[in-house]
Amino acid sequence: MSHNVFKLGQLLTNSGQQWRAGVVEVLEPFGLTPSQFFMLVAIQHQQFARDHLPSQKTAANAAGLDLNVASQATKILASHYLVNRELDNDDSRAYVLSCTLAGEQLGKTASEAVCTYTEQFFEACNADALARELFKLTKQK
Repeated sequence: MSHNVFKLGQLLTNSGQQWRAGVVEVLEPFGLTPSQFFMLVAIQHQQFARDHLPSQKTAANAAGLDLNVASQATKILASHYLVNRELDNDDSRAYVLSCTLAGEQLGKTASEAVCTYTEQFFEACNADALARELFKLTKQK
């Protein structure tokens, strides 16, 4: 294995960890963890952009979270009245999620803060080119 390939993986890991640590700091005043934030944003996006209420599994997949982590995050968001979590009428094993007004407002404000931080974090590189390369690696289109 080439030293450069190993170094590239190490740099990718380190930069991802550094970005995540910054996101933790940005979200702290909002009382959200990254997992809670990504679930809240995924629920909002599916609820409003796609005009349907997502299942917990669908939102977890959109947020890129493990189902157990997503479940814990959703329970906490529901306990803070940021999302509604109701049994699906068609599948009693599944939950349907929706944002409350407070969740919508918090999600919007927190998203703005995370976007601002992310733009600052990536300003030293060509963020669009980096995003294209990372999409290739994760096979997302």
